[in-house]
Amino acid sequence: MSNLVLKEFDDEIAKYCKEEKIKYTRYADDMAFSGNVINKEEIESLVQKKLEKLGLNLKKEKTRLMLQNEPQILSGVILNKKMQLPKKERNEIRQIMYFIKTFTLENHLERIKEKRDNYLLHLIGRVSYALSLNPDDKEFLDYKEYLNELEKKYYS
Repeated sequence: MSNLVLKEFDDEIAKYCKEEKIKYTRYADDMAFSGNVINKEEIESLVQKKLEKLGLNLKKEKTRLMLQNEPQILSGVILNKKMQLPKKERNEIRQIMYFIKTFTLENHLERIKEKRDNYLLHLIGRVSYALSLNPDDKEFLDYKEYLNELEKKYYS
Protein backbone atom coordinates (compact mmCIF):
# COMPACT_ATOMS: atom_id res chain seq x y z
CA MET A 1 0.00 0.00 0.00
CA SER A 2 2.81 2.40 0.89
CA ASN A 3 4.31 1.90 -2.58
CA LEU A 4 1.12 3.16 -4.19
CA VAL A 5 0.76 6.14 -1.86
CA LEU A 6 4.44 7.10 -2.13
CA LYS A 7 4.98 6.50 -5.88
CA GLU A 8 5.29 10.19 -6.81
CA PHE A 9 7.22 10.90 -3.59
CA ASP A 10 9.73 8.15 -4.43
CA ASP A 11 10.16 9.47 -7.97
CA GLU A 12 10.88 13.00 -6.72
CA ILE A 13 13.25 11.89 -3.97
CA ALA A 14 15.02 9.47 -6.35
CA LYS A 15 15.51 12.28 -8.89
CA TYR A 16 17.11 14.50 -6.23
CA CYS A 17 19.31 11.64 -5.02
CA LYS A 18 20.45 10.78 -8.53
CA GLU A 19 21.52 14.39 -9.10
CA GLU A 20 23.38 14.42 -5.77
CA LYS A 21 24.92 10.92 -6.27
CA ILE A 22 23.09 9.58 -3.22
CA LYS A 23 21.63 6.10 -2.95
CA TYR A 24 17.99 6.11 -1.79
CA THR A 25 16.18 3.08 -0.41
CA ARG A 26 12.72 2.85 1.11
CA TYR A 27 10.99 -0.11 2.70
CA ALA A 28 7.45 0.71 3.89
CA ASP A 29 7.98 3.82 6.03
CA ASP A 30 11.73 3.36 6.55
CA MET A 31 14.02 5.43 4.31
CA ALA A 32 17.78 5.26 3.91
CA PHE A 33 20.14 7.63 2.14
CA SER A 34 23.78 6.79 1.58
CA GLY A 35 26.67 8.39 -0.22
CA ASN A 36 30.02 10.10 0.20
CA VAL A 37 28.64 13.60 0.80
CA ILE A 38 25.19 14.01 2.31
CA ASN A 39 23.62 17.22 3.52
CA LYS A 40 21.37 15.80 6.26
CA GLU A 41 19.43 19.03 6.80
CA GLU A 42 18.74 19.44 3.08
CA ILE A 43 17.47 15.88 2.72
CA GLU A 44 15.32 16.16 5.84
CA SER A 45 13.83 19.40 4.57
CA LEU A 46 13.10 17.94 1.13
CA VAL A 47 11.57 14.76 2.57
CA GLN A 48 9.42 16.75 5.01
CA LYS A 49 8.19 19.06 2.23
CA LYS A 50 7.29 16.15 -0.06
CA LEU A 51 5.60 14.20 2.76
CA GLU A 52 3.53 17.24 3.76
CA LYS A 53 2.13 17.35 0.21
CA LEU A 54 0.72 13.89 1.00
CA GLY A 55 -0.56 14.86 4.43
CA LEU A 56 2.25 12.93 6.14
CA ASN A 57 5.03 13.98 8.54
CA LEU A 58 8.63 13.03 9.05
CA LYS A 59 9.21 11.75 12.58
CA LYS A 60 12.35 13.56 13.72
CA GLU A 61 12.76 11.16 16.66
CA LYS A 62 13.12 8.25 14.20
CA THR A 63 15.67 10.12 12.07
CA ARG A 64 19.30 9.23 12.64
CA LEU A 65 22.65 9.53 10.93
CA MET A 66 24.48 6.22 10.69
CA LEU A 67 28.17 6.39 9.99
CA GLN A 68 30.01 4.04 7.66
CA ASN A 69 31.92 2.28 10.46
CA GLU A 70 28.84 1.34 12.53
CA PRO A 71 26.05 -1.17 11.84
CA GLN A 72 23.56 0.48 9.51
CA ILE A 73 20.29 -1.26 10.33
CA LEU A 74 17.04 -0.55 8.53
CA SER A 75 13.91 -2.66 9.07
CA GLY A 76 15.96 -5.24 10.98
CA VAL A 77 18.50 -5.72 8.18
CA ILE A 78 22.17 -4.69 8.17
CA LEU A 79 22.85 -2.62 5.05
CA ASN A 80 26.55 -1.79 5.31
CA LYS A 81 28.76 -3.40 2.62
CA LYS A 82 26.37 -6.32 2.12
CA MET A 83 22.85 -6.90 3.31
CA GLN A 84 22.47 -9.51 6.01
CA LEU A 85 20.75 -10.30 9.26
CA PRO A 86 22.05 -8.59 12.39
CA LYS A 87 24.80 -10.48 14.22
CA LYS A 88 22.50 -11.45 17.12
CA GLU A 89 20.05 -13.20 14.81
CA ARG A 90 22.82 -14.85 12.76
CA ASN A 91 24.37 -16.17 15.97
CA GLU A 92 21.00 -17.47 17.17
CA ILE A 93 20.57 -19.46 13.96
CA ARG A 94 24.17 -20.72 14.23
CA GLN A 95 23.49 -21.97 17.76
CA ILE A 96 20.28 -23.73 16.69
CA MET A 97 22.10 -25.39 13.79
CA TYR A 98 24.92 -26.50 16.08
CA PHE A 99 22.47 -28.21 18.45
CA ILE A 100 20.50 -29.83 15.64
CA LYS A 101 23.63 -31.13 13.91
CA THR A 102 25.25 -32.27 17.16
CA PHE A 103 22.29 -33.67 19.09
CA THR A 104 19.59 -34.23 16.38
CA LEU A 105 16.44 -32.28 15.71
CA GLU A 106 14.38 -34.31 18.19
CA ASN A 107 16.80 -33.65 21.07
CA HIS A 108 16.95 -29.97 20.18
CA LEU A 109 13.15 -29.67 20.19
CA GLU A 110 12.95 -31.49 23.52
CA ARG A 111 15.70 -29.33 25.05
CA ILE A 112 13.98 -26.08 24.08
CA LYS A 113 10.52 -27.51 24.88
CA GLU A 114 9.27 -26.67 21.38
CA LYS A 115 5.72 -27.80 20.65
CA ARG A 116 5.14 -26.37 17.14
CA ASP A 117 4.74 -28.99 14.44
CA ASN A 118 6.14 -26.58 11.87
CA TYR A 119 9.36 -25.67 13.74
CA LEU A 120 11.59 -27.12 11.01
CA LEU A 121 9.70 -25.24 8.30
CA HIS A 122 9.93 -22.07 10.40
CA LEU A 123 13.71 -22.51 10.69
CA ILE A 124 14.00 -23.12 6.95
CA GLY A 125 12.09 -19.87 6.46
CA ARG A 126 14.51 -17.95 8.68
CA VAL A 127 17.51 -19.33 6.80
CA SER A 128 15.82 -18.62 3.46
CA TYR A 129 15.17 -15.03 4.54
CA ALA A 130 18.86 -14.62 5.43
CA LEU A 131 19.74 -15.97 1.98
CA SER A 132 17.29 -13.59 0.29
CA LEU A 133 19.37 -10.76 1.78
CA ASN A 134 22.73 -12.32 0.99
CA PRO A 135 22.36 -15.18 -1.55
CA ASP A 136 26.09 -15.95 -1.58
CA ASP A 137 26.38 -16.66 2.16
CA LYS A 138 28.13 -20.05 2.10
CA GLU A 139 27.39 -20.80 5.74
CA PHE A 140 23.65 -20.24 5.34
CA LEU A 141 23.59 -22.08 2.00
CA ASP A 142 25.01 -25.09 3.87
CA TYR A 143 22.34 -24.68 6.57
CA LYS A 144 19.59 -24.59 3.97
CA GLU A 145 20.89 -27.73 2.27
CA TYR A 146 21.09 -29.55 5.62
CA LEU A 147 17.60 -28.42 6.66
CA ASN A 148 16.11 -29.38 3.29
CA GLU A 149 17.46 -32.90 3.79
CA LEU A 150 15.88 -33.00 7.25
CA GLU A 151 12.61 -31.78 5.78
CA LYS A 152 12.60 -34.66 3.28
CA LYS A 153 13.18 -37.07 6.15
CA TYR A 154 10.44 -35.67 8.41
CA TYR A 155 7.77 -34.63 5.93
CA SER A 156 7.94 -37.46 3.38
